[in-house]
Amino acid sequence: MKITLQEVSLNLEHAFITARKNIKSNTSLLIEIYDVEASLTGIGECVIADFFGDTVSSVKADLERVIPFLEQWEDPFSIEKLNRVLARDLKIRNSARSAIIMAIYDLVGKKTGLPLFKLWGLSIEKDYLSSYTIGIDTPDIIRKKAEAAAQYPLLKIKLGSEKDLELLEIIKSVTNARLIVDANCGWTLTKLKDIMSTLVDLGVELIEQPFPPAAEDDYRKLKQTSKIPIFADESLKDQRDLKLIESLFHGINIKLVKCGGLYDALIMAHTAQALNLKVMIGCMIESSVAITAASHLAPLADYLDLDGNILITNDPYIGVKNISGKLKLPTDPGIGVKRREPK
Repeated sequence: MKITLQEVSLNLEHAFITARKNIKSNTSLLIEIYDVEASLTGIGECVIADFFGDTVSSVKADLERVIPFLEQWEDPFSIEKLNRVLARDLKIRNSARSAIIMAIYDLVGKKTGLPLFKLWGLSIEKDYLSSYTIGIDTPDIIRKKAEAAAQYPLLKIKLGSEKDLELLEIIKSVTNARLIVDANCGWTLTKLKDIMSTLVDLGVELIEQPFPPAAEDDYRKLKQTSKIPIFADESLKDQRDLKLIESLFHGINIKLVKCGGLYDALIMAHTAQALNLKVMIGCMIESSVAITAASHLAPLADYLDLDGNILITNDPYIGVKNISGKLKLPTDPGIGVKRREPK
């Protein structure tokens, strides 16, 4: 096999502001694995999970380090073994491993003529609803963003500022959309208790990661009393965290770059269901490569937050279609993406 690696800057239409950061672009690393004998190419992508200490240089170094090994890997169908070797023997970061496993799955799908969800034995019987994210901003801009998002029936609102309730009330005044909120570790238990009744009145369906991961005692108390389900994001990296998460949260946000990729995400979704945890399939600011790959997990999810590709202006690929928040999955072999033709 032959491997190529490309670094791409994904430009956001609007600055993306959360309780933790403010970004205008995001770096994507794209890997292509070309099977010479079959004349087929698998494509994978990862962005940087900076909350867990990754940097562009560290993830890129991992990918470059493993290229000679991958070029000698003879059986793309042995995905479990490859995933294990990358994680345990070669110590490849989860984000880098995610891109590799994604490309391998894409290649295997193309070799078998099957879309990814069929490789997993899943069925797509409908279009799946994804939330559309609105970041923190000034009240005037929030109003404009909410008005511009009128076609989306489910909005994910980033919170964690002093104006949280004001912003939510503005959004509620201009849209009938269902609401979920994400504080990105920006609250305390005291603050959440103070605003909980208002969140309930506003119809908020779930709260994602209100406190930092270290606040385990607060999460344990909150799970027993909260009138709104609490979902883990920053507290959850991969499947090793699920046993603790079960005692602290009602649900989890699975992201490919956090957990190590599609193979691990599939296991996590099934395990979460067995533990009676709700499942959200989430994303970062990613291109249609990673978003489309994650969308194949839709039949296993209670919520989807797969809008990263529609927040950017220079998506290099075409894949899953987002029509007013409803995802129409591709049925082409593999992940189902193709390179966008330059204008």
